[in-house]
Amino acid sequence: MKKVNKILAPVDFSACSEGGGMIPTIDQILSRKIFSVAPGKSVAAAAKEMAKRETGSVLVAHEGRYIGIVTECDIVRKVVAKGFDPATVQAGSIMSFPIVAVAFDRPLTEANDLMRREKIRHLAITRNGKIIGMISTRDFLEPGDTEREASGF
Repeated sequence: MKKVNKILAPVDFSACSEGGGMIPTIDQILSRKIFSVAPGKSVAAAAKEMAKRETGSVLVAHEGRYIGIVTECDIVRKVVAKGFDPATVQAGSIMSFPIVAVAFDRPLTEANDLMRREKIRHLAITRNGKIIGMISTRDFLEPGDTEREASGF
């Protein structure tokens, strides 16, 4: 068996947040692109929107406010696995709600803990109670990629 030694360089977190703090904040990785569908849209339409936007979820919007979220997992578990037709099932009937959210200026560790505790992969980010973006578990794998498009929220 071949032994592999890896030497990792020390990580300097001093530039991770404004003011030189040690723990990066959610604001540093969040995608400010929010994609949504109406609750009456079909699950097939929601899936097409996700594919078009290369994202793993869409918020459900009604009368100017977000009322839920539909994720790839929702589509697989609540529609496809049960043999329902995605073209006839409405997004509002499978959405998860209430939307789990955290403030933009909180540490990434808090977002990670909340996602683990709630068993979710997509987290809404708020500022003054208003959703301003999304993060997903995928964002924790690529935290330095600030040029990315909405990556799987």
